[in-house]
Formats: sequence, structure tokens, C-alpha cells
Amino acid sequence: MELRTTFASAPAGAGLALLRTWSAEHEDQAIVTLSLSLSLLLGRWRVGKSRHQIVR
Repeated sequence: MELRTTFASAPAGAGLALLRTWSAEHEDQAIVTLSLSLSLLLGRWRVGKSRHQIVR
């Protein structure tokens, strides 16, 4: 992104503006999705670790 901004500043600026607008409009959804993903990942890790300890 930095190289694109350096060599094509106008299109990169427009793209960044769209990205900022999108992220501002979807901030709550992103927080919920991220927290849910991390919770599921942590749960799977704990189950896997427990299964490994039982089998071992």
C-alpha cells in the first residue's frame, strides 16, 4: 500500500478513503466477528489440548 501511495497517490487516496468509509460503517460488525472468531479459535484449541491429554 505504501508503494502504491508513493507512485499513484490519487488512486491510492481514493481507495483509502473508500476503505476508511467502509470500516467506519462496519466497525461494530467487525468487532463482533473478530471476538466470535477468537472465541471459537480459543475453544477449539482448548478442546484439542484436552483431547491430547486424555489420549496421551
